[in-house]
Amino acid sequence: MAWMAPVVLHHHSSGSNIAFWAHRRSNNRHQTFSNMTTRLSLLVLLFGAASIAAQTPASVPIEINKVRTTVHADGSLFHHNSNGGFVPLQTGVAEKNLLRSAGIWLIGKDPAGNLKGAVASPSHQDFKAGLPTSAEWNRIWEVSCDAVVAHLQDFQDNGQIDQAQTAIYAFPGLGNTHFEAYNGFGLPFNYQALGGFTDYDNDATYTPENGDYPSIEIRGCPLGQIPDYQNWFVFNDEGAHPSGLVSGQQFEVQTQVFAYKTAAHSLLNNAIFVRYKLINRGAEKLDSCYFGVFADFEIGHPGDDFSGVIPDRNILYAYNGDAQDEGGFETEIPVVALDLMRGPLDAEGEEVPLRHAMIVENADNLSPIEYYRLLTGHFPDGTAAPNGGLMFPDNPNIPNGQSEAALGNVPGPRAGIASFGPFSLMPGAVNELILAWYFVHDAGNTPLQNVQALFEQPDVLQTAFDKCFVGMDPSCTAFTSASPTVENSGITLYPNPATRRVVLESKEAPVASVQMLDLLGRTVRFQHATLNATSIEIDLEGVPAGTYFIRVGNAIFPLIKE
Repeated sequence: MAWMAPVVLHHHSSGSNIAFWAHRRSNNRHQTFSNMTTRLSLLVLLFGAASIAAQTPASVPIEINKVRTTVHADGSLFHHNSNGGFVPLQTGVAEKNLLRSAGIWLIGKDPAGNLKGAVASPSHQDFKAGLPTSAEWNRIWEVSCDAVVAHLQDFQDNGQIDQAQTAIYAFPGLGNTHFEAYNGFGLPFNYQALGGFTDYDNDATYTPENGDYPSIEIRGCPLGQIPDYQNWFVFNDEGAHPSGLVSGQQFEVQTQVFAYKTAAHSLLNNAIFVRYKLINRGAEKLDSCYFGVFADFEIGHPGDDFSGVIPDRNILYAYNGDAQDEGGFETEIPVVALDLMRGPLDAEGEEVPLRHAMIVENADNLSPIEYYRLLTGHFPDGTAAPNGGLMFPDNPNIPNGQSEAALGNVPGPRAGIASFGPFSLMPGAVNELILAWYFVHDAGNTPLQNVQALFEQPDVLQTAFDKCFVGMDPSCTAFTSASPTVENSGITLYPNPATRRVVLESKEAPVASVQMLDLLGRTVRFQHATLNATSIEIDLEGVPAGTYFIRVGNAIFPLIKE
């Protein structure tokens, strides 16, 4: 049964009035804060520009494929007021922002029942750039595909590096003895792994002089994949939290931003991926915990937007509420989407599915309990949201469906919060959240036609991700030389794809054991070989169809089970 939107749902928070539906346009969203500028000027005079710069998170502009944006080392993404935003670069489309900001939320309850965690929103940024022990880690390390290929070609011609690539040698990989020389400060003593890398020499440390190089680190996927662009940075939640949430949980978030190019007409060219490695360095267990992804949409002119969710595909998206985006994209208006590639794991190691996708007018200046309510599928005042907190799940092109367009809502500013939970977060737990941000636009389409295209097109990004980007054809010319393959390892898998069994055969050395992994990194099969065996047959009976990986020593090979 379709539900009707209320005329107005007011909520009072910190003296401000928040309307859930945009039945009135918000004209004060982008105020000019002259008093803030005055205070900043006084601070510069008192403490000097160097002191101010030390508190400013590092940032890097990114222009790849059909997207221009900026990311910040404190984890805040796509800020429109930093000349970053999320700007489509497509012929015939205005270079305007699609997002005002984005970030992550992590909130749970400590043993005393206090809400503990951190959020990133336009009004409250609880996260700080770098490691809590060192402001020097307020940096972003960038690595291009060309740098990796040059490094590998240099190493492979004579087994040594003759021309060191700065991006490769400066990278914060575990045990990198060159790190201090290139960065001016050292790696933390006795620290857990930092940036992901391919361990070319299999010595468990990052040794670029032996061919190691930075690569995407995705649970269950072989290291060695080289995107056209990647960067790495880390942020944490130490210190006071402007949101009012109890601080001190000691969240550390190691972040990779990466992108692929492809010659094909594909959404990959409209996308940027973000991977969060979430580490609970606190000593307390958090219960009733939720991870959330926050998106403050801004499709050109911010006062006329709608939003929705595609639950079975884990997609949160926004579109213009009418066919004219005045002062923004005008009539060529893209749809912007957040695609949740992978959710976190619970205490039992099972992946937590997307639980709620809340749509609000804005998420500025909320209290701790209000942030938490949104994560749990409730409005800030505690009222339960319809459809179990998965709001507006129907295609807006369907008459009388559960969408903003069909329900006759008035367009306005929109923010979305996609959340995973509840689960327990143990001390020392390491988790993972991987997202893709992208836009959809075909020339001449209305916003609803672009939404239709979003609903109709196959899951290109999810499919590429589920296959660990194996078989990608990026623009980087020497891509295939960067990762181990069946041909150059002396190992053959046959048949592949396989139905009932697969045989692994080694031409160069005996095989001691073989491990078969699924896409979550879980062991599906493990077999020891007989002494001096050069082949192993793996029984696939009972294994569901899908993509798997066969691990032999340090080499990993994709396998398709039909």
